[in-house]
Amino acid sequence: MTNVMSPIRWTTTAESQFFERKSAREGTDHHRKRRDAKEIAWDIVETLSAMANADGGELVIGVEDDGTITGIPHPADKLELFRDAPHSRNYVTPPLRYEIDEMRTNDGLLVLHFLVDWSPEVHQLADGRYLLRVGDANIPFAAERITALKATKGQGLIERSFPAGATLDDLDLDLIKRLWSDRSPEDVLRRYRLIEGRNGHSIP
Repeated sequence: MTNVMSPIRWTTTAESQFFERKSAREGTDHHRKRRDAKEIAWDIVETLSAMANADGGELVIGVEDDGTITGIPHPADKLELFRDAPHSRNYVTPPLRYEIDEMRTNDGLLVLHFLVDWSPEVHQLADGRYLLRVGDANIPFAAERITALKATKGQGLIERSFPAGATLDDLDLDLIKRLWSDRSPEDVLRRYRLIEGRNGHSIP
């Protein structure tokens, strides 16, 4: 089931450590055509694995670099490839854990939105590369750095633990509203796993 979305966020958010957009089309303005589906699948897996090896993030497919939403014109079998590629060992090991939403603009253009969390595992692409999200780029890094990265990630598990007695009131919700005007603060925090529910209450 798809959702109707506001296109504002995808057009105004700058690409960064935590956000990437990819077009599903190629060619000139007058001769736009579908990009090769396998290339798009690799774009998805490369970006999500790099983000999972770093601090997590989100990826939208169907949006141009300048923020223009042009949608995904591919048939159903190719959409299935896009959805499943991050799960497939044909692309990445171990498979990625991620969330995906299918969204449509008011004029019917389809956009796929992927969300991946920081991972305690290190993910390797099927071609042997390891990627790390640095700024707005997916950067290859050497295999010998994997052990050190895992140790850093292990420390991150401790740093990401929730402080005892913390509540949602301890956070600056007005700041979150300014950054994410189209979502509730609690929805943003849950998506990035910065809060969790305990005994019917949300805690950071």
